[in-house]
Amino acid sequence: MFKKILLAGVALLGLAACSNNDEPSRSLTLSDGSIKITIENPEKWSAYVARLAEGVEKRAAALLENWETTVADEFKAREAEESVQKIIDGCTLTAQTISTGRVDDPMALLVGGYGMQAVAGVEIWFGLHSVSDYAGNVLSIRNVYFGSLTGEAVTGSLAATVAAINPEADAKVRRLIGTTLQAVQQSGEGTQLSDAARTSASELAASLAALKPILAGVSAADSEAIVATYVDDVVLPTYRRLAPAASNLADLARALAANPGDTTFAAFNQAWTQARAALSLTAAYTL
Repeated sequence: MFKKILLAGVALLGLAACSNNDEPSRSLTLSDGSIKITIENPEKWSAYVARLAEGVEKRAAALLENWETTVADEFKAREAEESVQKIIDGCTLTAQTISTGRVDDPMALLVGGYGMQAVAGVEIWFGLHSVSDYAGNVLSIRNVYFGSLTGEAVTGSLAATVAAINPEADAKVRRLIGTTLQAVQQSGEGTQLSDAARTSASELAASLAALKPILAGVSAADSEAIVATYVDDVVLPTYRRLAPAASNLADLARALAANPGDTTFAAFNQAWTQARAALSLTAAYTL
């Protein structure tokens, strides 16, 4: 039973692939040489998971602390019109990434002899560039544009401001957010993004970029409202959700390393999914 759990955990990390016996056949060594991982030493896989989760926990805590102590105030103190342009750039870049991205396969790198690139594919990106990750990225764009985490456009948001100036442009962005999210979700987990998803994301990126000249001439008060909504109602609340999710993930990863088994793996699996979903919602944020 544990071997089955181990293989599921490997797949969860994006490092599983099928061989003749349907098991991973290569090993990994962390860059500092501290952990050499093979299918024969499951305790090392658990140790690797714990290290990875602790890194996510530290990253999430640092992001929240930085935004709460300095970055939020500094961002608001900048010239508001320039900040609005940067906010749009963050959303545009995220949409472009989805349109040109692919569902990564770190195991392909591993089997191909690129071990450390495979490790980086997991550690840097906190898992695969998966369909669920890309769906979260679209929601990140939606949250920034609507100025809320609820899916409703609020006063002081990019959406409300654009709608008052150019209703057609606003309607186009809203439509493309919806169609891109739907197309990504319909790609099917574990597969490449569909052509429809890539095309819609590309159109979304173009429609977002087209907002920059529209918003270039808005009043200082409107620009300041967009920035304040972005910081207070989107970025900070998202990081405040991410930090405890990442902390819970690290706790359960340590529990898995200490006592591998059905129960500890199931708890870790749920925490991993929740934390990764929370992190994917930060994709469109920009400084």
